[in-house]
Amino acid sequence: MAVHSAVFSPWRVPFIAVLAGCVIPDLPWIVRRLVDASSFSVEPISTYAYFIAQSSLVGCFFACIAFAFLFRNFKVVAAYALLGSLVHLLLDSLQDKWGVGVHLLAPFNWEALRLGVFQVDSVFTHLLTVAGIIPFLFITKARHDARLLCLNTYRIAGCCVCIIAYFSVPLLFISHVVASDSRYLHTLENKDERRGKLLELDRETTSVTGDTWHTTTHIGEVLAILNPDANMKDGGTYSFKAEFDNEHEIWVTDWKRHSGARDTASYVGLLLIGCWVASVLILGRRTKSVVTDKAS
Repeated sequence: MAVHSAVFSPWRVPFIAVLAGCVIPDLPWIVRRLVDASSFSVEPISTYAYFIAQSSLVGCFFACIAFAFLFRNFKVVAAYALLGSLVHLLLDSLQDKWGVGVHLLAPFNWEALRLGVFQVDSVFTHLLTVAGIIPFLFITKARHDARLLCLNTYRIAGCCVCIIAYFSVPLLFISHVVASDSRYLHTLENKDERRGKLLELDRETTSVTGDTWHTTTHIGEVLAILNPDANMKDGGTYSFKAEFDNEHEIWVTDWKRHSGARDTASYVGLLLIGCWVASVLILGRRTKSVVTDKAS
């Protein structure tokens, strides 16, 4: 029991492994935003399905193993990173994000888990966001992380193999994701069959052209809103529950407005984690240089 508790003591695992669990499930969506902001032309349905498959627990597994190869205590780091990813996904499933879910049983089952216990903009979400600052109070642990780095040829090779798997395995499941109608991809793909079908959109922007209101779906398609609410604002961020009236127009049955603070908090969190990773790598190089000098 003493050995078991020592191995899994939070003071014996790199803090960076905990931070990895915070970031890895979101990596596909970070890449997606970069793709959307670029001039690359991609097929929207297949690309979105690819990111869904990559952000599933099985996708996170390959990323966690790739990450763990960079540290001496490989098994413990992999376990903590994967556990952190699982907790991340479970917390996502608890949020009431319309049309959005997590895939814990993939590739055996692509049904999205959506528990919807609390709102995205709730006090609980804000408390979790603030709690994310706590690890950075232990900034001295960056030196501990740096000492556990193991960047030899074999470890880097193993990391690269897992990274290749991380990017290639999701390609096998694109058709399965679309067929499951995750994020309504099957509905959006079959335009001729849209009439009367339900659609849920999470945190999309609105715009007004003349008297016509529009919103943009997660695959970048613009849809007209036939019954906009008088309280909606041009350029606002909203979630919608709707029904297709025809191929390009929807009737909104429910909606809610979101603030932009969530995205700002995400960017700040990613910046802090990036700084932690950079400090670990810098300290790791310095530690290696000191050891080399002493040996010589």
